[in-house]
Amino acid sequence: MGDLLACGLNQAQQEAVSHREGPLAIYAGAGSGKTRVIVHRIARLLATGVPGSSILAVTFTNKAAREMKDRLARLSTEGGAEPYHARNVIVSTFHAAAARFLRVYATDLGYSSQFSIADDGDQKTILKQILKESNIPENVASTATIKSKIDRLKNKGFTPESYLASLQSGDGPDPETSRSMRSFGERIDSHLVARLFESYQKVLRRSDAMDFNDLLVNMVLLLQTSERAREQLSFRFRYFLIDEFQDTNPVQFQWIQLLSAHTRNLCIVGDDDQSIYSWRGAEPKFIVDFAAYYPDAKIIKLEQNYRSTGHIIRAASELISHNQARAPKTLWTDNPLGPKIRLRSHYDNTEEGLVIAEDIARAASQGVPYSNFAVLYRTNAQSRVLEDELRRKLLPYIIYGSVRFYERAEIKVLLTYLRLLLNYRDDLAFSKCITIPKRGFGEKALETLMALSRQHDLSALQTAVRIVYGELPNPFARGLSGL
Repeated sequence: MGDLLACGLNQAQQEAVSHREGPLAIYAGAGSGKTRVIVHRIARLLATGVPGSSILAVTFTNKAAREMKDRLARLSTEGGAEPYHARNVIVSTFHAAAARFLRVYATDLGYSSQFSIADDGDQKTILKQILKESNIPENVASTATIKSKIDRLKNKGFTPESYLASLQSGDGPDPETSRSMRSFGERIDSHLVARLFESYQKVLRRSDAMDFNDLLVNMVLLLQTSERAREQLSFRFRYFLIDEFQDTNPVQFQWIQLLSAHTRNLCIVGDDDQSIYSWRGAEPKFIVDFAAYYPDAKIIKLEQNYRSTGHIIRAASELISHNQARAPKTLWTDNPLGPKIRLRSHYDNTEEGLVIAEDIARAASQGVPYSNFAVLYRTNAQSRVLEDELRRKLLPYIIYGSVRFYERAEIKVLLTYLRLLLNYRDDLAFSKCITIPKRGFGEKALETLMALSRQHDLSALQTAVRIVYGELPNPFARGLSGL
């Protein structure tokens, strides 16, 4: 098995795979085989007797997690599948892993194990109602702005209590957090944000719900406050691998630090030059300054690129070398130089679409398959001009990135009904279910029902049931039949 795991790896990759104990930082340039290294590293741990159930590998997308799991299964099969228990390794995103653990330990934080997860639409609905009840006009503090500010605070690890405490201390949040908060939309008073943040969390709590950022914040709180959860998770997990570490935000880093503190077998893999999620709270400083957090960390650089041609590597390396704060590395490749990069400037997007379509049509007429072409653009709005030109020239194309299955309106409604079946305290789900399909139970009636439920300390569904069965007085002139 050892020969199999070393097969096809260069020296730096082999060194990363064979490292065993203590913190490890792998600075992996673009196309340098980082996923291959992570998978081989896990397989090596399994081959040396480490139980799969004691390994936690975290990445940033479900697609990446599935790919990693599939590659690990194939590699283990080649070396004698069953002995390595690859299927017991948890390969997951941060959010999915947090949700998995919180289902077990949610009661330690005052939630039920059936807590709901509020999506983006739910968050906006809650905040819109809070702003309305607080008589704050949309032009003073928009729903989108308050949502963004709360999201940023949670990415920093703040709860309403800790944020308010930081304001009351006179110091306020650290300068970096303050800059981040001011960088989006209106300069809203911090104490107003704190008050809205508190109201927002109360609504979620009352509905036995967490938003996606709460999953991360609550994992940190769980490890800080629950001795039971901390001991059991520490007993189970011994090795931790974090992919795309350059996109880690403060609360994610704090969580993984707490979880790995007992063994310090933390392996992080990433490339600060590829950090693209600063708008979502990611801070490349965690990968750039990893040795400051772990002075005894072993540093390995993967600098050989297997994906691109020589000209592309040289151009990209020259451009990226001007970044001010980065972990220095120099990409190189054995691949041919290939054609030079062409840079073109156009008068407007119409001319750009026309020229791109003409280039594709010209190459296709010479026998180049249409599947050889890909057109990348920064925003969905840019696709229209390109599509128009491709249609005019009768060129076939496929647009990727349309509405995902679970984002379709009818699917979201069905899932909302399922959420209410699982969690009768989920007032967010109830408020959607009562209005779709239409039952003659309007917005005013819903507000009345919600006020009654708060008055009697019941969920909206419990209140509705008691009204229907005559246990509470009926406040609705119409709408009772719909209820």
